[in-house]
Amino acid sequence: HRFKNQVAILHSKLSPGERYDEYRRILNKDVKIVVGARSAVFAPLEKIGLIILDEEHDASYKQETKPRYQTIQIARIRGQYHNCPVVLGSATPSLESYSRALKGIYDLYELNNRINKFPLPKIELIDMADEIRHKNYSIFSTAMKAKIQDCIDKDEQIILFLNKRGYATYVRCLDCGEVIKCPHCDVTLTYHKHDNKLRCHYCEYQRDMFISCPNCNGHNLKFVGSGTQKIEEYLQNNFINSRVIRYDVDSTRKKQGHHQLLKQFENQEANILIGTQMIAKGLDFENVTFVGVINADLSLNIPDFRANERTFQLLEQVSGRSGRGKKQGTVMIQTYNPDHFVLQCVKNHDYQSFYQKEMEMRKLAKYPPYCYLISILVQGKKEDDVTFCSQQIKEYLVKQLPKAIVLGPANCTIYKMNDIYRKRMTLKITNTTHVYEVLHAMSDYYNKKGRKVNVICDFNPYTTI
Repeated sequence: HRFKNQVAILHSKLSPGERYDEYRRILNKDVKIVVGARSAVFAPLEKIGLIILDEEHDASYKQETKPRYQTIQIARIRGQYHNCPVVLGSATPSLESYSRALKGIYDLYELNNRINKFPLPKIELIDMADEIRHKNYSIFSTAMKAKIQDCIDKDEQIILFLNKRGYATYVRCLDCGEVIKCPHCDVTLTYHKHDNKLRCHYCEYQRDMFISCPNCNGHNLKFVGSGTQKIEEYLQNNFINSRVIRYDVDSTRKKQGHHQLLKQFENQEANILIGTQMIAKGLDFENVTFVGVINADLSLNIPDFRANERTFQLLEQVSGRSGRGKKQGTVMIQTYNPDHFVLQCVKNHDYQSFYQKEMEMRKLAKYPPYCYLISILVQGKKEDDVTFCSQQIKEYLVKQLPKAIVLGPANCTIYKMNDIYRKRMTLKITNTTHVYEVLHAMSDYYNKKGRKVNVICDFNPYTTI
């Protein structure tokens, strides 16, 4: 709005024609500003004066497929080439970035108050184990139910966060105990009620819901777990005058889907927005006075060394959606582990304490920023080939890099994905001398045509599923 036609936009939802038009405008110097997702860091600007990465902690700045790159590194290289500053902005900076700032590698500038001087929302942790002890088996705690209805009655808006899409997490047969899994991946199928489909969220396999158990032909099938679709249905059926918008990958597939749903919420056509991590950042609605986190333990229990960091960032960011106007905001976080240090730090908006505690743990376990991390993923169509080659690679790495810590090979969290078996090794190193040539030689050997496995090397990986 401020810079009118001086702005180009680059992101994956553009059609090839729209992307071409934006690139021509940039090359013809018709624009002064480029806004976009991670690929915008390659925008063909000839004279850059400033590079800004907002929400610099976000995992989506890491490109996980070819060409693999970390956007911040590209931004730093372009900043050096054009002799311009690079600004990394975040209310919850990554541990790596914040430690560099404390060491003086980056300049550190802190904004200790919201721009409008309004206070941060008050956060309450709800112990769901206590709710069960009081015979409340609902998705919502008693306190959260009361708060949601109170906000609706006051014509205030609500954001609810659950990082799980679909209706039910999985389907189980109560007669034989069979859990319905994806035939191509080592994961359960998620039930989507609106079209009565079972879907795999990794390979996009889908099929109609079974009438009977595929194992024993029993008809006693039970939906287990809750996704955003189930919460949407519950809200519509249990709260008076509730008008609900669901905001997740399924509801925003259409072009302009994101924009349309958020515009409806901004115009107060709905008073409840339920969504996945897509709602955690960037949203600024003055009438939102309450944010509810339905299950904070989902991201806390992922087997990943960044689980604590991601959970803190996610909960702190989604909490910040509350009370952005003149009305005081409140947040309720439902959890079975209210004493966990991450949740206590979120409750007190205490990034410093979280940083200190998490850095102690990273130092003990030798994880970034105290070392470099390299993921080596070995994958193939035959399980025996993957097992054999993984062991070969392990012996090669131990011999060639005697000072490196080599973990694995171990089955990936999702061992089979899209009919491909996957094992992973993780290297922890403090000195990258010789590492590149060793990995290049290994990669060249295994990635030739006709080889039984494919090997992927990834520096500073963000996901290890």
